[in-house]
Amino acid sequence: MENRQLKISIIIPTFNREKLVMEAIESLRKQTYENIEIIVIDDCSTDNTQLLIENERLIDPRIVYIRHEQNKGAPTARNTGIESATGEYIAFLDSDDRWLAEKLERQMAVLKENKNAGLVYTGYKNVLGTQIRSEVRPHARGNMLAEVLKKNCLGTTSTVLVKKEILLAAGGFDPELPSCQDWDLYVKLAQMTEFDVVPEPMVLYNEHDGDRITNNVNSVIKGHLVFYQKYHSLIKGLNNRDFHTLHVNMAKVMVRTGIMGQNRKTIKKGRDFLKHAMKAYPYSLKVYLIFIGTLLNNGLLLKMYSMFKRVRFRF
Repeated sequence: MENRQLKISIIIPTFNREKLVMEAIESLRKQTYENIEIIVIDDCSTDNTQLLIENERLIDPRIVYIRHEQNKGAPTARNTGIESATGEYIAFLDSDDRWLAEKLERQMAVLKENKNAGLVYTGYKNVLGTQIRSEVRPHARGNMLAEVLKKNCLGTTSTVLVKKEILLAAGGFDPELPSCQDWDLYVKLAQMTEFDVVPEPMVLYNEHDGDRITNNVNSVIKGHLVFYQKYHSLIKGLNNRDFHTLHVNMAKVMVRTGIMGQNRKTIKKGRDFLKHAMKAYPYSLKVYLIFIGTLLNNGLLLKMYSMFKRVRFRF
């Protein structure tokens, strides 16, 4: 069967983003891969989203509009889209992101060449307004379980194209998780299929003003801790370097959110993760510096963190 005959369902969850969602849809209408359906899940918006999408459907019959009568959150909205999808493949686009025109065509070409892959992701550009802040060009492919377990290396769901049957078997997104729902899904999928990649940026990822981790700090902390417990048995099976990397990444989240919330208990959680990291791989000077930093008072730690950000320090 030719790839052009395969249908792709694109799921856009949205809430009160009437202008941005129209820009997202316009980027889909420019796709060079034409056999698509566009499923917009309106999570009980109170703006003009419904009117605008209904009007757009008159122009493009590929658009499907589904409205939640109460706000349920993006993971549940995506699951609603999955249940309604009629395509053999499913892709996701956040309503504030956009795709480059060849995204789907490039991904389907990779799937044609690699019969073992059930998921293809792409690189992306971080944008703020019209400014490109950075580019991510990933190359990891194949058995990706260790890669996605130690870090959400796929990033935004807007990069992902996945076989529907595998996505359904994985159970979709877990709406009970306070955060990390995309990371959780990638770990589930990585246990079921190989991943492949289009390294070039095919997605414009909208950063907004400020850092997204600042949004609902408590959910970010709790989600990461629940994720860690959920996959603890898999985490214990990682090699020392990957085990080190995962714990450093967990520590980074705890320290950053602890600084933002002036919460010493959260910073201590970060310090505990750093202890695990240093035990597994005791050769990183940067990690020791951060560990010492967590012992400082909040004011000094904040200054240290700000200095590291200015020099693009990574640990």
